[in-house]
Formats: sequence, structure tokens, C-alpha cells
Amino acid sequence: MDEKSLLRGALLDKARTRDAEYRLTHTHFLTPAQRAEAEAIARTEHLYPGCAFYGGYPEAERTVCIFLPDYIAGGDGTALPQYFEQEPELCPLCVVRAHKDAFSAAGHRDYLGALLALGIRREMIGDLLVTEEGCQIIVLRQMAGYIAEHFTSAGHAALRCTVEEMRTLAIAPAAGKELFLSVKSPRLDAIAAACFGLSRSLAAAAVARGTVFVNSVPVAKPEKLLSAGDTVTLRGKGKCRICSIDGTTKSGRIKITAEKY
Repeated sequence: MDEKSLLRGALLDKARTRDAEYRLTHTHFLTPAQRAEAEAIARTEHLYPGCAFYGGYPEAERTVCIFLPDYIAGGDGTALPQYFEQEPELCPLCVVRAHKDAFSAAGHRDYLGALLALGIRREMIGDLLVTEEGCQIIVLRQMAGYIAEHFTSAGHAALRCTVEEMRTLAIAPAAGKELFLSVKSPRLDAIAAACFGLSRSLAAAAVARGTVFVNSVPVAKPEKLLSAGDTVTLRGKGKCRICSIDGTTKSGRIKITAEKY
């Protein structure tokens, strides 16, 4: 059975369990590519409303698909953060906060590698947010106790872990660089090329390889039109958010203000 069929089966199984037991159900963490596939399956199988994607904060890259009985947040995901704020024990996610010793450095790869070395599958772990003090790890609630007990080092850093609710998650505002761009059209390949200093052909090739994401979802069509508020990510190069589209130049090119991270 291929990956798409397995994902479809998992989604339908979670939806059936929600309906039979009238309770919240959820998948494991999905990659952006899996999320895009899950969204397509949800539309085809008429799982909306009652289905939402949640990763602990709005910009989360890895999310779980949550199936909601209609008594929770009206059956859709718009009020999930507020609902989980009031009923934290019902949230399928929580935060393992790894407090690092003051004398050692550790990066994202160190933390993730050490977690996987414990035998934890990647799908049990969401985003890892590295801070000066350590790392905030978004995990499935059932894994939190095990991780907190056994996650004692990453790289050369000694760790002490605590388990906390999602409301304690601290998201530092990203310090972006403001860009003033002009492009021939608001197509994905044109904007990605301008944002990341590539030729348009190289940007289109990156899209074809699946390394370009729009709003954390992989996009395979270089001709996709973008709008203000969209975020473009090129794996290995960073992230760029379109702040505004500001009309055209005298030569007819489109002026764009963006912020690059």
C-alpha cells in the first residue's frame, strides 16, 4: 500500500473513531508535504468541517490533523488555541522544555539527533524551537514523560527537561531583513528568484524538486500566483514573507515589499 493510501486510511479511521466515540482524535505529526496531501484527502472525502491542522502555533511547520466533535470549537479549527487554553488536558500536544547548561552550545541538529537516538520516531515530535537557554520541543502528549526523563544531553550540552502546557510556548519575534523587489509577475518562481537571489530558471527547478513551500505547504507549480501575506520558504535558503504589493514601476514591473528571515 502506498503512502497516500496509508494516509487516507489513517484519516478516515480517526474520523470514524471521533464519530463513534464522540471525542477528539488526531494523527501523528505530518510533514508539510503530508499535510498538503491530507488537506486534499479531507476535501475529497468531505471531512470538513470537523477537521483542522494544529502544530502549537500559527507558523508551525509540522502539524497534527485533529478531528473535532461539533461541541469543540464549533467543529472547525478557528478557536482551537482558545479551547486548549481553557481545557489544556484535552490538547494532544504539549511542550518539553529542555534547559541547557550554561557552558555548552547546542543547535537544532544536536537536539533532533539526540531525540532520535532515544528511539523516538520523528512523527512523534513537532517543531523544535531553539533558544539561548535550550530548546522548546513540541511533542505528542503521550511521549512527553518519556522524553523528559531520558533526554539528558544534546551534543556536548547537559539537559534538564520539564513538561509544560502549550500556553507556555514562547515564540520570539523573528528579526527579518526588509526587501524592496520588482518582478515581472507575482508567480512563485519569479518571487522566489527575487527573494533568494536566484535566476528564474533555478527557482523553477527548486519548485520542481519540492524544496519550495508556500505557507509551509510544498507547491509543485512555479506559475502559482502569490499575494500579500504569503510566506515563501526555500529549503536551505530561508524564508521570505510578502508584506505588500505596491503597484507597478514605469516599465510595468510589479513592486513588492518583503521581509526575509
